[in-house]
Amino acid sequence: MINLTDNQQIEMKKKIEEQMYYLDIPGLVTGVWCEGAVLYEEAFGVADLDMKRPMKTDDIFHMASISKLFTATAIMQLQEKKHLNIDDRLLDFLSDFRPASSTFDEVTLRHMLCHTSGLPDCEDYEWEQARFDDQALGDYVKAQENLQFVHQPGERFLYSNIAYEMLGHVVQRVSGMGFEDYCRTHIFKPAGMKRSDFLKANVPDELLVKPHIKDNNNKVIRSSIFPYNRSHAPSSTLYSTMEDLFIFSKVILDTLEDGREDVLKQETLQKMLQTQAGIKNNEAVGLGWFLSDYRKERFIGHEGNDVGFRTTYVIVPSQKMSIVVLANIQKASTRKLMRMLSDAFQL
Repeated sequence: MINLTDNQQIEMKKKIEEQMYYLDIPGLVTGVWCEGAVLYEEAFGVADLDMKRPMKTDDIFHMASISKLFTATAIMQLQEKKHLNIDDRLLDFLSDFRPASSTFDEVTLRHMLCHTSGLPDCEDYEWEQARFDDQALGDYVKAQENLQFVHQPGERFLYSNIAYEMLGHVVQRVSGMGFEDYCRTHIFKPAGMKRSDFLKANVPDELLVKPHIKDNNNKVIRSSIFPYNRSHAPSSTLYSTMEDLFIFSKVILDTLEDGREDVLKQETLQKMLQTQAGIKNNEAVGLGWFLSDYRKERFIGHEGNDVGFRTTYVIVPSQKMSIVVLANIQKASTRKLMRMLSDAFQL
């Protein structure tokens, strides 16, 4: 691992600003963390175009599908406590769920964690008709009784947000707690992630980065839609900061290397990082985590993509390094920027 010289940091900033210019990215937060220290962090552009509020490195982002890492963590915690087993059937936990398709009988929690259930992806998140009540997630899951499968469970990888909403509801059923409360109590608090939450109501609006889109004239504007709906909390509605993601990276690395056990046990995390299904281009999926090889290094992490937001979060265990790139427009090249930072900081 290397530190960038002042000239190299100036050059890195220039490259990032070029990407922002060519892709019309209104705001961006980037950072590199290694062995307990932030090596690089920078905020670019604006958090809110209407208010002209400059972006700050500690601003709070809608993390989109990075949320799934925490839903998977919750499920694995409940397995550690012997409240469930990931090879149990989904229907064992949804006693009032009456599916039209008998294929549901074959679906296990493992299938859902690694996107091999055969369930389709969500087509309408109803961001414009969002629900904020405690029954939102359970009602959404109940409404999926007529779902038809794209393929048989275990056959192949097919990304499904619906599967993760169902996993989140399992967390509720098994723990007896609301999904958001469970994650706050059993993941964020022991991890020390003080500025992370799944409930938007708990996020200070003055710190919340706003979503942006392009209008019909290809002009960047603030989106009138904010991607929040408690029906989709387990798949999509984590609010967090770059710093809190780095704190989670430390939890993961300490668990893998030193046997830290306040969030997950080492054996559990190792199982989560084993390949469950191949995808393409040297990519695979574990239990919640996506796994890839880049320049002979193993990267683990997740990306997010919702209206007005694009996010990339990775850990490189061999380098004890983590990289975060967060943008407030959907068509941002966050993965490309992550790899640019990786190239700059790896030996």
